[in-house]
Amino acid sequence: MNEKRLPGSTGISPRRLRFAGTGDSAHGSRGVPSFAKRAPLAVQRVPGMSATQGECAIVKALHDAIALLEKRRGDLARWDPDTQENFSAWFGTDSIKAREVIDGRIGRALKTLRHLSVQDFIPIPKPKKRGKKPSTYEAQLADWQSTYAYVYPGYTRRRLKAATVEIAVVYVGPEFASANDTTRAGTIIHEVSHFFSVGHTKDVSATFLGDPRKPDEREMYGYNKAERLSLQSPEGALNNADNFEFFIESHDPADHPLDLDGAGDFEVPPKRG
Repeated sequence: MNEKRLPGSTGISPRRLRFAGTGDSAHGSRGVPSFAKRAPLAVQRVPGMSATQGECAIVKALHDAIALLEKRRGDLARWDPDTQENFSAWFGTDSIKAREVIDGRIGRALKTLRHLSVQDFIPIPKPKKRGKKPSTYEAQLADWQSTYAYVYPGYTRRRLKAATVEIAVVYVGPEFASANDTTRAGTIIHEVSHFFSVGHTKDVSATFLGDPRKPDEREMYGYNKAERLSLQSPEGALNNADNFEFFIESHDPADHPLDLDGAGDFEVPPKRG
């Protein structure tokens, strides 16, 4: 399970997800996203939202995520000056190889998202207070409250009606409920990119001069750190889920000035996996 990540427009993190694999037979009509079919029973899937609200939020976020990915794939094909500049800003390179990596990841992400349903989203349970020290419970509660989502990047295989189906699950936290539409879609893009079958991205850990964070808390979450990573390690940026999300969301780094002295880079945003 990946560590939690911060939002870009958000950038945060843990994420885990359940997806059906490459076959069409298990997913109904070809070309019809399974998330368009409502779950048979009303189940709360987003902490802080009713069953209906949460289901509607997930369906919209899936549609928005697909639209963002499709647009960006078109931008890569056109390779106009704005796309070139944005690509270089978030990945530290504009090489053909890097573009092929991102284009391929977008294609696999689209394939996965079109097979997801609302039933593949599971709420992260609220920590239980009983039997815990107050300080332990409060820390766990704060951690839960600041989480958008997380996934376990690997997946399992099981037999279903004589077909082998890949299963992916996204675990949803309370921050998802209060996020705006772009952040919700971006969170799903971020999480899906972690899957081995999509991009096997990480929440990359790195440091820089003056970094005050503890060695085990150096994930490059958020706009400033993602931009820092692109400057110091294009390879790391290509593998960092936040950098991928911010590029797909078409964020202009100029809207998030990088403070090379470090001030302003150390805020703790909500978490994503």
